[in-house]
Amino acid sequence: MGRGKEKILTKLYFAYGSNLWLEQMSSRCPNHRVVCNAILKGYHWIISERGYANVVKSKPDEVHGVVYEITESDEESLDKKEGVGRGLYRKEIIKELLIQSCHRNTLNDIFAYLYRRRKTVSVKISVRFIYTHVTHSIVLLFVFSFKILKLFIVKCMPATAE
Repeated sequence: MGRGKEKILTKLYFAYGSNLWLEQMSSRCPNHRVVCNAILKGYHWIISERGYANVVKSKPDEVHGVVYEITESDEESLDKKEGVGRGLYRKEIIKELLIQSCHRNTLNDIFAYLYRRRKTVSVKISVRFIYTHVTHSIVLLFVFSFKILKLFIVKCMPATAE
């Protein structure tokens, strides 16, 4: 038997809620890899009564998200975090994805976590809402970066003689 590297089995996971946050995904799934952006056609993004993201079938709507490639240990970690064992979410293969900017030849059996309960609060996120929050974040980042740069200049630059 060869001493080659063992092939790690992976699965494809569609994220549409808090797992879009790369820092969170890195802590939950250290072996994950972003595969591509995707749109889930015929679904509507909602907030469950517990305050977590979910999607429900709705013909005219679509949900934007990301497809990750994850390992078996990553999936086990996600199952715990998503409450699969406690019956909060179920895993379901989804077939209604439109794949965007994909660097992989085949994308089969992509799963997502779907909330089990039906009581939900519908939330439509407008482009204006997203634009406002993204713009606000960019402004905060710019202000913070400027303050750091100013502090660096004050601390590191020699004082000029008068």
